Amino acid sequence: MQALLARRGHKQALQVLRRHLPDLITAGIGFEEVPLGYWSVPLTSSDTNGSTIVAPYIPGAWKYLLRGLNWAKKHSIHVILDIHGAPGSQNGYDNSGQRTGNPSWALNPANISRTVDTVRYIAESIGGLVDVIELLNEPAGFRGDQWANGVRQYWLDGYDAVRQAGGDNIKVMIGDAFLGVSVREWRAWHVDKS
Repeated sequence: MQALLARRGHKQALQVLRRHLPDLITAGIGFEEVPLGYWSVPLTSSDTNGSTIVAPYIPGAWKYLLRGLNWAKKHSIHVILDIHGAPGSQNGYDNSGQRTGNPSWALNPANISRTVDTVRYIAESIGGLVDVIELLNEPAGFRGDQWANGVRQYWLDGYDAVRQAGGDNIKVMIGDAFLGVSVREWRAWHVDKS
């Protein structure tokens, strides 16, 4: 899609996509992953536990996200909403929205709290338009015990936030945070959460 946008511009890219959408659906392409940075979610202090810092919020993306989600629903395309950028950067890579040699997401409880509040807000606000929420894209659990423990606790807290806000209607997707988690650990975690 980015290549299409770069070559054709927004208006022509949208026309091409609309023209080919039936072919994509016929071919069985029924899921779309939508990456989302925390800065695009319009949290206010009333949407948080009261201590979460809600800045920065960069306006503009949310209305386009809603438009795209409604369009996907209209065309029976399922959506995986992927929290792709978290405050402080969850891995230091450019895909987190902040390329840095010193990512700090898991080192600062306020960052984790903001991320939990973000997934809760999403589940409450647009849960009916999203089939799956990926709690966080590629957090760097390999950076040490504090990171690994922070990620694991976030998985629990994020899962609970989505369940409390959206019930069982929204699936929750998590990765292994580069920790190489064993099948036994995943099963134990899942049984504990069921």
